[in-house]
Amino acid sequence: MALASRCVRGLVRFAAGIGLLLSLVHCSSPVPPAGTGDDSLLSGTMLGDNPFRDGGPTREEIVAAYFAQRGLSFSAVAESSWIALDGEAALLLRVHNAGQRSVTLELERSMGVWPFDSEEFGCVRAEVVSTWASARLGVQQSLETLRIDQFGQLEVAPGSSGELCVPLGLALPKGAEALVARLAPVLYPLAIRFGDEPERVITIRFPELELRFGPAAVALAAAGDAKPFERALEEIPAHVIAASLRRSESARQETIDQLIVSLPGPDARGRRARCVALEWLTERRFGDSVERWRSWWEAEGAATAATGDSR
Repeated sequence: MALASRCVRGLVRFAAGIGLLLSLVHCSSPVPPAGTGDDSLLSGTMLGDNPFRDGGPTREEIVAAYFAQRGLSFSAVAESSWIALDGEAALLLRVHNAGQRSVTLELERSMGVWPFDSEEFGCVRAEVVSTWASARLGVQQSLETLRIDQFGQLEVAPGSSGELCVPLGLALPKGAEALVARLAPVLYPLAIRFGDEPERVITIRFPELELRFGPAAVALAAAGDAKPFERALEEIPAHVIAASLRRSESARQETIDQLIVSLPGPDARGRRARCVALEWLTERRFGDSVERWRSWWEAEGAATAATGDSR
């Protein structure tokens, strides 16, 4: 009898667990269930059908349509496009609500009763592809995965925008003199609510953006200011790579030309920094050979740089 009783209790608990799992899957759906008055996310696509059948819309398209129907859009910007090597970078993730109902992003939630309570948080994740360089190691690439959590709730009223400030704890490679990080943030809220609609669990993908790091004298200079580049060529080899990148944003061909003309530089360190900067800007691999860089520039480099195609 005792064994039979334990078996029955085990089956009941198993059935309850299956029911809970099914309810969670239902709540996590990125689209409203049929019968709620919003059965069609894409023209000709009914939720009663399989939305992922061959030739049908992708999940990303369905989610995009879901947000578009409610007037919601997303953007991301860097708090500063250039950051000092020893500085702190941050992103601003913005939610724009052009719809008729408020939207709430649940990013923090308490569960249980003290002293057995606990908290859970939404998070931001990003795969960061970094291109960086130093005079010693040349141009390198690295990959890093970031996870940032512990945000508060974000509520955006109709016709307004809200934003999350996301600090990035990027681990810059030791000895890096300049770094460009490319990332596409992904927000994982605990839930999203539109007005009185049932809450949904939907991943929010933001557009890719770019962050640049360099010595403070380069990063904090005004956009288009040529002085950090000129000073680096004259007396600060450690700033040449970052200053070249910054200068090339507004005068690419002129920057490459000045680097070529300034070869070989005042010393071996200066020559190496110029060649690494040229390698980054042109995607050519001529090492520290002054003759090869000059020959390429005279033969074809100036023309290809003018069109933006250095390969």
